[in-house]
Order: sequence, then structure tokens, then C-alpha cells
Amino acid sequence: MPQALDQLRDTFVSIWHTAQLTGDDAWRVYLPGEQREGEGRLQAFVDLLCGEARRAREQETLNPEAQERLLEGFVAFVSPTLGWDRSLLEELLDEFPAAIDAFRLEARRFDPSLSAGDIYQGARNAITMLCLQRLLGVPVVVTPAVVGYSLLYPYTDNFLDDQSVGPGSKAVFVERFGDRLAGRCVTPVNPLEERVFALVAMIEGQYQRARYGHVFEALLAIHAAQVRSVALLHSPTPPEVIEIAIEKGGTSVLADGYLVAGMLTAAQAECLYGLGVFLQLRDDLEDLTEDRRRGQATVFSSLRWYRQLDDATTRTLAIGRAVVERLAAFEEPAAQPVREMMTRSLLLTITDAAASAARRYRRSYRRMLERHSPFRLAFLVAQRRRVSRAHGSVSGLLEAWVSGCDTPAWNRRVRPVPPSRSPRLRVVPSPSPD
Repeated sequence: MPQALDQLRDTFVSIWHTAQLTGDDAWRVYLPGEQREGEGRLQAFVDLLCGEARRAREQETLNPEAQERLLEGFVAFVSPTLGWDRSLLEELLDEFPAAIDAFRLEARRFDPSLSAGDIYQGARNAITMLCLQRLLGVPVVVTPAVVGYSLLYPYTDNFLDDQSVGPGSKAVFVERFGDRLAGRCVTPVNPLEERVFALVAMIEGQYQRARYGHVFEALLAIHAAQVRSVALLHSPTPPEVIEIAIEKGGTSVLADGYLVAGMLTAAQAECLYGLGVFLQLRDDLEDLTEDRRRGQATVFSSLRWYRQLDDATTRTLAIGRAVVERLAAFEEPAAQPVREMMTRSLLLTITDAAASAARRYRRSYRRMLERHSPFRLAFLVAQRRRVSRAHGSVSGLLEAWVSGCDTPAWNRRVRPVPPSRSPRLRVVPSPSPD
């Protein structure tokens, strides 16, 4: 697989560098009247979301009727606004809640001490894997690999984000974790390693290493990409910045695919790798301000403050278009709903991320983004602010919903989850020699 991974990286590096920087006419154009209608639906859904969050806060519970109202409101919003087939969307919503319930039960069975916030963190990756099950034409069901991989996120991230733990201890954990992913015999020396290694064993229980070597090679590829990403904190060169972003994003979704299906065709692997690249770049655009504050170099944060984001965004859109073109690799009838949603929605995810940095674009570029969006950028910013003001309530509502907990998160002390970052196997740099 190493050679195949290099080829995948080089494919999307080439797409990035050769993108035509004259805008993008491949996406749907929205007329002003359609935008007004779309904005009305979005405002109504945000009204519903904030209202249900306030009601749950006051009642200190989240009841099934509220969940039903939210699902109905979501369908009423996205189906006409984004053009998603309502029957296909409802079909997905019939499957996914039961799968999320199963994930919650399996997570509680694995570790009863997991908080609602921990389960919510893991469930976000599980939802990605459930979507890929549809795309790959396998049953939508919670498997040991879904549970094992998704629960790695709260354990590893909470430890690596713990400011009370020194970099030396974190570096030792990362090295031992890599050894365990590689199949080496590593005896756990503390409760964290016991849990993390047990989750790796859960994946091994579904996929035998001798038969499904690509599954574990994909997991090791994420680990290697994350190790290399440490360079983003130490003045990397521009070529390194884009290569690392492509490796880190591409290997993440590629691993999801292998964990879902065990095997992938070359065309499927290329599409999923590209999807991971696109989502990574989208996250980097959204996290521009935070990354600059932390000194994290990305294709967006490493630009000088006076440089506009037009070219980097156009290159990101070119990768999104390449992903859409490669969706034909998924031929199963069950894949149709996810293929349709991705085709109609990838551009919008970029527009949503770009809205917060609208002043960093030329006026003509902003108009181009808006022409291909059901919402004006200023309207998106206004709705984001509304949700931000109710962030504690809204995030608590979603957390309670996913975790199946009767007590919403705002009445419990939990670690907040960053809104845009998808779960990754994360590493920290080795301690400085001095």
C-alpha cells in the first residue's frame, strides 16, 4: 500500500497545483428568488433548533417528541433547499437513528464510565462510517470496527489535549500506540492503554490482519500522516503544507472506507481519499483564525494577512469537483442517496466556511460563491452568530440526543467538542532535546 498511498497523494497534489483559477461554473446556479426561499427555510430551522434547545434546557430533558420535531424540521429545510430527494432522505433517517442507538449501547457496554460528551465525540465519526456503509453498498449497522475506531477518538484526543500531561508522556503513548496499530505485542501499562489497545483488538476481531492487511495499513497511514503533521508547527515550506494536508485528510477517510468494507477498489479508494482531502481543506478554511493563533500552518493560515483566499479556495473546489466526478465508483443502488447529497452539497460546505472570512475575498469572488449557493454569505454569518450565541444549548441538545442521556450537557461538566474538526488519530511532537 505505501506506493499506492504515494500515488494517491501525488494525484491530489497535482489537482491542487493545476486547478484553473478562473472561478467554477460546474456547480448549480441559484436565482435570487431561490436564495430568498432558501434563507427563509434556514432561518426557520435555526429558529426550531434554538427553540428546542431552550425548551430542553428549561425542562432539563430531551423528549422523543422534540427529536421528532427536529428530524421533521431538518427534512423540511434541506429537501427543497438543497434539492435532496425527500423519499431518499427519509429512508436514511429511518436507518440512522437506530444505528446511533446501537452505537451508544455498545459504547456504554465497552466502558460504562464514558460521558455523554465522549459518546458524542465518537458518534460523529461513527456517522461518517454509517454514510460510507451506504456508499459502499454494505448494510447500515454498527460493527466492531465502527465502535473500535470511533471510540479511539475520545480516549486519544482527551489525553493528548490534557494540559496536565507532559509532552514526554504523550510522545511515549504515541509511539506505543503506533506499535500496537502495527500488530506488535505491546503490554498496556496504564488504564488508558488498556482501553485503547482493547479498541484495536476490537477491530482485529472483525478483520484478521493476515487477510485484511489494507485495513491496518490504512490506520498506520493516518498515524504516519499525523506524525508528519507536527512539521506544521515548525515553519514548513509551502510544498510541505499542501502535501501534509492532503496526506492527513486523505488517509483519514480512506481508513474509514477500509474499516467499513474491508476491501476497496482502486477507484473507490481514490474517491474516498479525495473526499478526505476536501474535508481537511474545508476544515482548514473554517479554522483559519484559530490556526493562525496557534501557529499552525495550513494553505489558508500561512497566507499573509493581506493575501486573499480566492486562489486557495478555488483549488479546494477543484478537489471537490474531482471527488464528485469519482463518485461513479460506487455503483450499488443503496449508494444513491449519499451520492446525491454529496453532489449537491460539497460546494455549500466551502461557502459556509468562507462566509466567516468573507472580507479576505475579492468582491467578484464573493459574488461567484453566492451565485452557487442557496444563501448569501452575510445571511450565513448572521445565522452562525445566532447558533453561536446559543452554542451551549444547541451543542448540549445534540449531545443529549446522540448519547441518549436524559440530562442535557448544559447541566453536566463536559469537555467541549470543536464544531468543525472530524475525528482523527492525533499525535504530539517528541519533547525537545533541551
